[in-house]
Amino acid sequence: MQPKIASVTNAFGSFFKELQMVYFKGCSTVIFHEPSSLHHDEKFQPDEKEDRLNMDIILRDIVSSSRIIFTLEDSLSSTLEDMNLNTITHCPVYVTVAPMISSVSDFYALPNKDWDKYFLSRKHIIYTESSIEDIKEFMKAGEISTMTQLLIIRPYAGSSPALHVYTNNPYAPSTESWLNFLMVWRGGSLSISTNLFPDKLRNFHGHKMKVVAFHFPPRIFLVKKHGITQVYGVDIEVLKALSKALNFSLSYSRPSDNEMWGWDQGNGSWTGLMGDLQYRKADIGVADLYIMENYFTIIDMSIEYDIEYLCFVNLVPGPLPQWMALGLPFLLESWIAVCITIVAGMIFIVLLRYCGYFSGRDEVQWFNSPSNTSLLLFSIVLNNAWTRGPSTSHMRIFLTLWSVAFFILASAYRGNLISYLTVPLEQPPIDTHKQLYEKGTDVGSMGNTFKNLMEKNADPYVRLLANRYQMIPSPDVGFQRTLQAQAALSQ
Repeated sequence: MQPKIASVTNAFGSFFKELQMVYFKGCSTVIFHEPSSLHHDEKFQPDEKEDRLNMDIILRDIVSSSRIIFTLEDSLSSTLEDMNLNTITHCPVYVTVAPMISSVSDFYALPNKDWDKYFLSRKHIIYTESSIEDIKEFMKAGEISTMTQLLIIRPYAGSSPALHVYTNNPYAPSTESWLNFLMVWRGGSLSISTNLFPDKLRNFHGHKMKVVAFHFPPRIFLVKKHGITQVYGVDIEVLKALSKALNFSLSYSRPSDNEMWGWDQGNGSWTGLMGDLQYRKADIGVADLYIMENYFTIIDMSIEYDIEYLCFVNLVPGPLPQWMALGLPFLLESWIAVCITIVAGMIFIVLLRYCGYFSGRDEVQWFNSPSNTSLLLFSIVLNNAWTRGPSTSHMRIFLTLWSVAFFILASAYRGNLISYLTVPLEQPPIDTHKQLYEKGTDVGSMGNTFKNLMEKNADPYVRLLANRYQMIPSPDVGFQRTLQAQAALSQ
């Protein structure tokens, strides 16, 4: 009887090598098998020996592939939890060797598969001797029913040993059509015309998808009218187009805990919409979701269908205080030039007075004091009349030119001042992240999504603003805080 077993199991080894060449060349193989009993033959009946020998021959035949082998024991789940298969494998292909397929149902139905969150969507090959009825029962269990890249291999040890190859059809309208017969393999090369891993997600056959969403205008509107909840919005239209193209129906619900997007509670468990997806309470989540690194730890995401530019909503600065209009007629550079001119004029008139003294031209005694001449020049700047007049011609010429220059300057100042008082100048808006940071304003939004984005932003000022982030319970509260200049709402 052993040669017959060897021929069948050798056939599976050859078949797997053909699969590798055609469908997953260069990929790693992760093997799950039952514990071998070849070292304890006396404890088993002949048919059990044959089953165990089956497994060992199969493992021997696929030894050439890059592989990791696990034994199907009670401690397997804890063993897998201590590793991350994504980091030590490349496009892993899972091979399960189980004479009785029911013995692996509990393993495939594990709720937590952090070691490979794409486990059920990977390519799976299950080698089993179970009956067709047992295989169908296996495929009905929980999430196993959603697997889309599954091959079931059953040995046929007749006069001409062969392999019967089956696949599943998870979204077939009838459970009777969940198992499809593909081919009989008796050796040789695989026919390219037979696709053993067809795309099963192009037609869901009207399957009802549970969608979790919440009211978030303008992306999603959940409005109850006359006892009926109407669902519409940009994201909903995208979802409807997708359901029409892939032939599935929609059933909407709000997050079960009445949260919005939800957040990681620190132990790997999420709340809100993300929590409903994590615990399989919904098939699809839609709510203006962004492609976020931390989301990929629990869910898969579609390709992007829209681009949003995030911004900070700030209170309009309003007009400048009217007292500031006194300095607005001239630029800062002009004011500096005026001040320098006044100081230089005060120094020059003192020097001019001493030049006249040494040349023998006596001046009125009042002009001999530097403080008097400085005050006179400053009063002329303010457009006051001369209170004293010099006796020398060079002093008179200087004061006349000084008076004319500052009369023109004062006329220009008054004209500009009237225009600024008539039409108040608005305060400059906050246009950059640097300005927002230097203003010292806090920022905030709903949930921690924006904070996570800000912490990883390339702009250093955005990363600094993340330290001032406040979580806001609702848009209304956010706008209220913005109007009170307490925070800048991130939208």
